[in-house]
Amino acid sequence: MPYYYKNASSTFAGSSGNDIIWDIRYPGIEDKTDNENDDLVGTRTGFSTMYGRDGDDVIYGDSTPALDASADKFSNTSNIPTRTVWTLHENPDIENSTTIPHTTVRVESVSGQYNDHYFRFDVDAGQTLTVDVDYADNFMRDGNNSAFDSKIWLYNGQSENDLIRAQTIADPIDPRGSVLVDGENKDSFFSHTFGSDGSYYVRISENDLSRFDGGESYLMHFSLTGQAVNGRGGSNNDGIRTNNDLIYGGDGNDTMYGHGGNDTLFGGSDNDYIEGGSGNDTLFGGSDNDYIEGGSGNDSASGGTGNDTLKGGSGDDDMIGWKGNDYIYMSGGNNTAKGNDGNDSLLASSGNDILQGNSGNDSINGSTGNDTVEGGAGNDSVTGSGGDDRVTGYTGDDWLRGWKGDDDLLVKNGDNTMLGDEGNDSILGGSGEDTVQGNAHNDTIKGLGGDDWLEGGSGNDSISGATGNDTIGGWTGDDILYGWKGDDLIRAKNGHNSMYGEDGKDLMYGGSQVDEMWGGNWDDDMFGNNGDDVMYGGNGNDTMSGGNDNDYVDGYTGDDDIRGWKGNDELYGGNGNDGLRGDDGNDSMYGGNGIDRLTGGFGNDTYTGGGDADTFVLNFRRGDYDTVTDFNVSGPRGTHDELRVTGISNVTNIAIRDTSDGVELSKDGYTLLLEDLTVREINDANIF
Repeated sequence: MPYYYKNASSTFAGSSGNDIIWDIRYPGIEDKTDNENDDLVGTRTGFSTMYGRDGDDVIYGDSTPALDASADKFSNTSNIPTRTVWTLHENPDIENSTTIPHTTVRVESVSGQYNDHYFRFDVDAGQTLTVDVDYADNFMRDGNNSAFDSKIWLYNGQSENDLIRAQTIADPIDPRGSVLVDGENKDSFFSHTFGSDGSYYVRISENDLSRFDGGESYLMHFSLTGQAVNGRGGSNNDGIRTNNDLIYGGDGNDTMYGHGGNDTLFGGSDNDYIEGGSGNDTLFGGSDNDYIEGGSGNDSASGGTGNDTLKGGSGDDDMIGWKGNDYIYMSGGNNTAKGNDGNDSLLASSGNDILQGNSGNDSINGSTGNDTVEGGAGNDSVTGSGGDDRVTGYTGDDWLRGWKGDDDLLVKNGDNTMLGDEGNDSILGGSGEDTVQGNAHNDTIKGLGGDDWLEGGSGNDSISGATGNDTIGGWTGDDILYGWKGDDLIRAKNGHNSMYGEDGKDLMYGGSQVDEMWGGNWDDDMFGNNGDDVMYGGNGNDTMSGGNDNDYVDGYTGDDDIRGWKGNDELYGGNGNDGLRGDDGNDSMYGGNGIDRLTGGFGNDTYTGGGDADTFVLNFRRGDYDTVTDFNVSGPRGTHDELRVTGISNVTNIAIRDTSDGVELSKDGYTLLLEDLTVREINDANIF
C-alpha cells in the first residue's frame, strides 16, 4: 500500500504487507521499511540512504520536494530544475501506461486561494517532457472522486498567446489504494517533444471549468533528465533503479539499475542483477552468482564470490570476476578483464583489450583488436583471435592460439600447445615440453627448456629448440632451424632451408630443395635429401649423406662417415680418420688429414687422400674413368697409400702406361689414372 509523509521524522516503517513509501518533503532523512516486500520511492532531493530491510523490495529514487502552489499567473511560476532531475524506468503509482513519467512532486494549493498552477521547465532541443497528474489526500470533495479530471496547458512564453497545446488528463490514480479513482484500468498523461532549447511553462487546472481550491493536493509526475539518489536494500529481493548513485542491495536476489550518471552499486549477498546504465559506473556483485552489466561509459565491475557473469558494454571497462567460475565478456572500447580465482571464461571486444585469467583453468578469447590475453596459473585455453595480440600462458599446461594478426605467444612453465596460425608470429615456449605450430606466414619460434616439438608451417620461419631434446620441423618456406642444446631432430620439407644442430647429438633431414646444414660440436647424423645441399659436420664424429642431386659435404673435424649417394658430389673428410663414399655420379672426394678410406662407386670419380696413409677403393665398371690425385708409394709397404679395386676377378691383363698426367691403368674398358707417378714407381712399390 502507498504511504505519503512530509514531516521531519527520520524513520518510517511500512506495514506487514507490500508497501510503497514516498518521502516527498524533507531531505537528509534515512528511509527504512519493515520486513515485507516493499517499494521505497524517494521523491525529494538530498536524502542519504534508503533501506529496504527484509522482504522483496523495490526502491525508487526521484527528486524535487513538495511544492506549495501560489497565485494563478506566469509571474509566480514554480521552477522545476529539469537539468538536474533524476530519471528512472518505472514509477509505482502509474499503471498500464505506454510511457511512464519518472519524477514525482506533491503539489498543495495555498490555503484560501482558488487558482490554476504554473510550472517552468528549462529543456534542451530533442528532449521529451511527460507530465501526469494523480490523486492525493485532501482532494476529494463530497465523495465525488470523478471530479478530478485535470487539464494541462503547455506554453513557450509567459502569455496565453504562447500556447503550444492543451490536453485533459483523465482517470487519475488513487495512490492510497494503488487503483484508479473511478475503477478504470488505464491512466493517461501529457507528453511533448521540444524542437528547440528554452524555458517552457506548464499550467494545470482541476478541469476545463474548475480551478484548485486552497488546501487541495495532487501528485504531479514528470520525466526529462536525471539526478542522483542513494539507496540501500535489505535482505531478500530488491529492485533498485537510480542515476549518479550509491546503492547497497544487501541480502536477497536484487535487481539494480544505475541508469544515467556515475553510479556505485553493491549487490551484497545472493544472486543479484546489476546494470550500471550510462556513465562511468563502479559495480560490485558481492557473494553468490551475480549478473553485472556496465552499459555505456567507462565502468569498473567486480563479481565477488560466486559464479558471476560480467558484461562490459561500450566504453573502456575494467572488470574482475574474483572468486568462482566467472564469465566476462566485453563489448566496445579498450577494456581490462581479470578472472582471478576459479575456472573463468573471458571474451574480448573489438577494441584493444587486456584479459587475464589468473588462477584456475580459464578460457580466454581475444577479438578483432590488438589484445593482451594471459592465462595465468592453471591449465588455460587462450586465443588472440584477430589483431596483433600478445598471448601468454604463464604456468600450467596451456593451449594458446594467436589466430589472425602478428601475434606474440609465450608461456613459462608446464607442457603447452601453442599455435600461431595466420600472421607473422613470435612464439616462445617455456621450461616444459611444448608443442608449437607457427602455421601460416613468417614465424619466429623458440622452444626454451624441455623436449619441445616445434613446427613452422608455411612461410619463411626461424625456429630454435634451445635446451632439451627437441623435434624441429620447417615444412614449407625458406626456414632457419636451430637445435641448440640437446639431442635434436631437425627436419626440413620444402624451400631453401638453413639448419644448425649446434650442441648435442643431432639428427637432421633436408627437404626437397637446396638446404644448408651445420652439425655442431657433437656426433651428428645428417641427410640432405633432394636439392644441391651444402653440409658441414662440424666437430664430432658425424654421419653425413648428401642424398639426391649434386651435394657438397664437409665432415670438418672428427672421424666422419660421409656418403654422396646420387649426383655429382663433393665430399670432404677434413681432419680425422674419415670414410668417404661417392656412390652414384661423378664424385670428387677429399680425405684431408688422417687415415682416410675413399670409396668411389659408379661414375667417373676423383680421389684425393690428403695426408697420412689412405685407402682408395675403386669400383671396376666398363666405361668408368677414375682419378687418384695424390697416390703415395714412398716408404715401406704399410706406410704408403693402399689401392683396392672391387668388381674385378683378377689383376692380370692390366695395361699400364706412362702419360703426361701420370700412370694410366686400364682393363676391359675401365681406366684408372694415378697422377704424378710413373710405371717404374708403381712396379717398385708393388701395389698390386
